[in-house]
Amino acid sequence: MKLISKFSSQLEAQIVSQSLIARGIRCEVHGAKEYSSFVVGGDLGSFELFVEEDKYNEAFEIIRAQRVTAAPTEQIHHEPKSYLKKAVIFSLLAAVMIPVVFNYVAFVNLKAYLTTEPNPGKRIWAFIFVLLLQIPTILILGLIIKNYA
Repeated sequence: MKLISKFSSQLEAQIVSQSLIARGIRCEVHGAKEYSSFVVGGDLGSFELFVEEDKYNEAFEIIRAQRVTAAPTEQIHHEPKSYLKKAVIFSLLAAVMIPVVFNYVAFVNLKAYLTTEPNPGKRIWAFIFVLLLQIPTILILGLIIKNYA
């Protein structure tokens, strides 16, 4: 099997794969939803479509005719604000659910935001804001440790 395209939507990947299967081209979709899609609903994630190597050119033409990006080396581009939204959501969720995991994911998305946002002023404010959102989690964990220590 050979990678033919990448998708950020599970639905889009399944639609294209079913279109290829209907034309007799065996294919598989591999990938996973983003964790936030499970929490707030949706089908966003990272999905890759693979086809049989001997049918690659035929599949490529079908995908291109459907006006779907068929670029095996192209990476999915996210806007900086999508990373900031994820950082804020996970920071808020960290105060009530699985603090360490959500804090880690919040900082991973904050790092992605800081590397993609060109405006230094926005980067500074986003960093301070997400950092302040970590305080409730730290206080809650401190109270838990104090009560059980």
